[in-house]
Amino acid sequence: MSFADKMEKKVFFKIVRWFAFFVSFIGFLSIIIGAFLFIQNFSNIFPSSKVKVEFSDVQSVVQEKETAEKAAIEAANIEANNNIARAFLNQAYAAAASFFSKQPMGSVVSLEALKANGLNMDDNVEISIPVGEVNGLKITAKHKKGNKTYSWDASGYISELVPDAPPPPATAPVSSKKEDVKDNKIEGLINEVVNQFPQGTYDRQKIKEVIQETTNELNESYKIQFLKDLIDVLKKVPADSRGKYAANFTEMFQKQVIERTTNKEIKQFTALKNFAIYGGTIVGGILIIALFGLVLVLLAIERNTRKNE
Repeated sequence: MSFADKMEKKVFFKIVRWFAFFVSFIGFLSIIIGAFLFIQNFSNIFPSSKVKVEFSDVQSVVQEKETAEKAAIEAANIEANNNIARAFLNQAYAAAASFFSKQPMGSVVSLEALKANGLNMDDNVEISIPVGEVNGLKITAKHKKGNKTYSWDASGYISELVPDAPPPPATAPVSSKKEDVKDNKIEGLINEVVNQFPQGTYDRQKIKEVIQETTNELNESYKIQFLKDLIDVLKKVPADSRGKYAANFTEMFQKQVIERTTNKEIKQFTALKNFAIYGGTIVGGILIIALFGLVLVLLAIERNTRKNE
């Protein structure tokens, strides 16, 4: 036996055989892992689309909005009181002009003189005259419940004017278009929602139209859940607050539906992509085992053939 034959038989065949075993083992592992991930990936094809708006979440949103509304009302009241102070300042200036028109040069106007010349005082408005001479006249006014002090000088200029706050954005009117709800169960739940609102305090017909329109905009799988959860929330709040809670619950529920739908689509797309990867891994493993299994078979045939020779 030549040296080349010895190297081929004792070295090359062993290397090829063990390499084929190793690669085939890797292929086997690829099949196992790919199959496991392939099966596990089925859960992402049908992700959960459950939407749940808790009463505590709605309550928190309502309380935040109530706080904001109170702050807005308080700010509006302060601004109204500031305007009252300005009105009294105008009146005081007119009274001062009347006073100086009747008095000789060098006269000094006083608060009593303003009252005598037409100023009607208000207990909530503080009028003061830091300078009473006609040339340097200065009159100030401030409402006790306001936050601005206005001053009118001899030239007729009012200082400390604050620009009026922009009006709040108009609320888009709710469409009163009514769409028929064919499902009897949904219709019954809508009526149950409407019954949560006291007659006389709320316009039940308008509420029913809004609930029907909102329900019809939802996907079929969410309609019954929306109505049932809304009923549960309304039962936990006082009758006079149910309008605000219903509006906030609806807004939060719709937002969660959009988020769930978007996430579901993303998960399904990812799952399909993973199926392709895992399926390719399994097929690759099978091909590797087949290829290198064939190599092992050929090596065995070659070895047996040489023995016979």
